[in-house]
Amino acid sequence: MIEEYNNQDKAFRDISILLSKHTDRPISVRNGFNRGRSKIVKIDDKKLLLIYKREYFKTFTKKFKVFSDKNNITCVGESINVTTLKKALDANIDIIVFIHDDKLLCTNPKVIKRYCELHELVRVQHKTNYYYKCIEQEETYSFPVDILIEFDCSNLSGVLINDI
Repeated sequence: MIEEYNNQDKAFRDISILLSKHTDRPISVRNGFNRGRSKIVKIDDKKLLLIYKREYFKTFTKKFKVFSDKNNITCVGESINVTTLKKALDANIDIIVFIHDDKLLCTNPKVIKRYCELHELVRVQHKTNYYYKCIEQEETYSFPVDILIEFDCSNLSGVLINDI
């Protein structure tokens, strides 16, 4: 279904082509944000947030060891920064699609927020801003990929019932 994406432009182009095969109406794509890794797409009556990911959160079970042990979580994780999730909620996004090399995973943004707040799966990442020569702190929601479902372009309404 999808091939290895070594850059976000190719990933977004291929996903747009895939989405266009499931509608007769034009697809509206807004300018990207979060360094171009996130784009809002409107298809029919649904608004999607496409997020290009270079890799999974492979150390999720180590970073959230108590949670993982208590809930028998053994899978890799996924994450979204709080600012991006807030934009998704404010824009009434129906579906967030995480674009990975091996698959497209998705859920409703409210599911992520509720799940992460319920289980206290919030972390602060320290990122170096080389332009301003400073360390920035980015608050991030992290969660096991098991709460996501595989994205199905032909059934966009099916994602909306994916609830925790």
